[in-house]
Amino acid sequence: MLQAPADGYTLAILPVELGFLDKTGVYPFSFKNFTMIMNLNTDPAALTVKTGTFKSVQEFIAYGKANPGKLKVGHSGTGLLWHLAAATFARETGLELVYVPFDGAAPAIAALLGGQIDAVTVSGAEVSAQVRAGDLTMLACMGDKRLAIFPNIPTLKELGINVNINTFRGLGGPAGIPEERVKILHDGFKKMMEDPEFVNTLNKMGLGIDYRNTEDYKKLAIETANTLAPVIESLGLVRKK
Repeated sequence: MLQAPADGYTLAILPVELGFLDKTGVYPFSFKNFTMIMNLNTDPAALTVKTGTFKSVQEFIAYGKANPGKLKVGHSGTGLLWHLAAATFARETGLELVYVPFDGAAPAIAALLGGQIDAVTVSGAEVSAQVRAGDLTMLACMGDKRLAIFPNIPTLKELGINVNINTFRGLGGPAGIPEERVKILHDGFKKMMEDPEFVNTLNKMGLGIDYRNTEDYKKLAIETANTLAPVIESLGLVRKK
């Protein structure tokens, strides 16, 4: 992708991590190395536990404060967004958590079902099947509004906990795509996002459609990186130069 011609014919979905993983040394590149076109999707983290363990966020916090360092929270990789979501929650609530990395959300969820960990902070879509089956219980989502697929689950903000952590996926390409081609791509994909078939497909998958134009997409990336910067620093993940 980085070496592809900037002609608008080579595109990719750019992940949220491009906003901060260059700071930790995981990626040698960032959003600055790409042409950002538009945002397509946003999904908040969700605090989810095995059914029968904790009934509420308040109960989870109370146990964690009474037992510092005992709650194990699984995530999809050290320094990735779901790890940072757990750490943001811990910073805001004063909890001392143990962060357990897995190679993706699926094995983290499997470990939660098996009782090896106490919670996960992956997206609602990733735990939706197990929550609907009654095997897992979602205590809260970490977005600024409730999940459409779980409208009865509160946000942390509703509970007085100032945490808003979302993954987002945007459309981009190699750096230097001419503005007129960016506009053509933006307008074409925006029209696609309004197609009922596309909307229905993402709704069935539990993925949140979140159109943002080029400037708002860039603003989202900057705001997210700024929010996560002190969390990354507190975890000791910033690479020394």
